[in-house]
Amino acid sequence: MTQGVEFLQLSSYYGERDRLFRTLAMSVHAVFGFSFFTLVLFCALAGFALAPASAEPLKANIQFDQELSPLKAGLREGERMNLKGVATDKQITEWRRIPRWFAGTWHRERTIKYVEGRPVSYQTRADLITGYQQDAKGRVWQPVFTSVRKVDADEYIEYQMPQRKTVYAIEQGKYTSFSLSTRLRVDKETGRIVASFQQEDLSVSSPEEDGVVRAVVNCRVFSQDGKVKFEDTIEVLEQRTEDFNPIDEFNGIDYRASFIKFLEESGHPELIPPERPPSVLTQNQERILSSEKKDNSLTKIKSKLGATE
Repeated sequence: MTQGVEFLQLSSYYGERDRLFRTLAMSVHAVFGFSFFTLVLFCALAGFALAPASAEPLKANIQFDQELSPLKAGLREGERMNLKGVATDKQITEWRRIPRWFAGTWHRERTIKYVEGRPVSYQTRADLITGYQQDAKGRVWQPVFTSVRKVDADEYIEYQMPQRKTVYAIEQGKYTSFSLSTRLRVDKETGRIVASFQQEDLSVSSPEEDGVVRAVVNCRVFSQDGKVKFEDTIEVLEQRTEDFNPIDEFNGIDYRASFIKFLEESGHPELIPPERPPSVLTQNQERILSSEKKDNSLTKIKSKLGATE
């Protein structure tokens, strides 16, 4: 889960699937919050494979692609990463509603990957937030951000760039998202791209019990040339540590004002929440948001990697 459900990730298609998986799991909370939470959030924090036969489709007309367009120059292996023209600032493009059971502050301890039908557990400790505002009917909403996400791994930095609008669906006892992103792994020393791939993620979250959510993410990974490399499935359990607490403002972003403007422009002024005292962030919320701010700061990285080359 992630900032209201954002994103996820997975291992390297160079025969290093465990390593790619660890990165995917780390960024999953980014698909949902996270799109897994984001999502994740994170096949991926590392966040986002072809869904197995038992997986239910998001919608009848949504399917994993068989092939994608090749990545352009500046995004391919061996080159210097080119962030020119890529949105790196955290901007709210819209708001989406999430189930009440999916709102709050959460902790994830481990991620499970299935290898030949057997579960393999990895430690992927993370904390995340879902749900920033509440409308007049008491329903919880999450901001949708447009920005590059950065995941710091041991040997490299992975950049996750959304390629199309993520599709979300709320059903009885289920919250689903379907996304596509480009993933670039940049060597910390040379600034060169060591791995470049694209990834589609289908994640389904559902409540196990009060305060516990299970997320299953099916991932399909494509090479930089748009060819299918492999598919995988991961699973995480999220434990709620704090109930929903609205986030009105942080780091210069007025979330309440943005939410009200969204409701007005979408033709639903009746959903505008009543006036109330400004919310106060909990210590956990402050810590998580501050960490996300640090992880997503690309200003210095852009110049170091030759963003204008």
